[in-house]
Amino acid sequence: MDGTGNVRHIYEPWQRQPELNVANILYGVPIIPCSVLIAREAIERLDHHFDRAFDRGVGDDTDFFTRLILAGACFAWLPEVLSDYRRLHIRDGTVLLDSWHAYRQIYDKIFQLPDLSPEITRQRQSVLTHFELRYAWVAYATGATQAAQWFLLRALVQEPRLPGEQAQLIIEGVSAFAHNRIYVDDPAAYIDYILAHLPTPLQHLADRMAEIKMTGVEA
Repeated sequence: MDGTGNVRHIYEPWQRQPELNVANILYGVPIIPCSVLIAREAIERLDHHFDRAFDRGVGDDTDFFTRLILAGACFAWLPEVLSDYRRLHIRDGTVLLDSWHAYRQIYDKIFQLPDLSPEITRQRQSVLTHFELRYAWVAYATGATQAAQWFLLRALVQEPRLPGEQAQLIIEGVSAFAHNRIYVDDPAAYIDYILAHLPTPLQHLADRMAEIKMTGVEA
């Protein structure tokens, strides 16, 4: 719900991600930490529980659940909405950057694990590219335009083919996030704003506006 108590969106992550496994958890952890039951034996697989390095209170849940799944824990959904979450939109890139630093720290930690499988290690470029793009879409939605452009340029460093043969990652990403009802009220206006404020190496993608508006599915 928003700051005034109005319901913005009913979040049902089991619809979009019915299975939580090693293959998809690196691209986002949709677990709601206030409504989780965990067996003690699963927690005891970890060498540490919540990491005190995340002292800002951001990222510790994601780090914990990611490591649990990487350690072999299995999760199953109870497909019921059990809690309310009040989202306060803070139009300040500083808050977003604090969050970005925490979650980037998680990825650095994961990809340095000594027993990480080669299959997961090979996903590093793709995971980090999607991570930067996701933060760019959130930044645009919250009015942090300079931060959004910075995230896009970082994604371009991870995946230099974004302006060309991998441009579909941006087209599909913008279109999908435009239909994210948690952040976006007017999908068309959101897309128009992004296309008018792309960083220089990606500005030519504004010519594909019609394609972007036709591609959207909810993110």
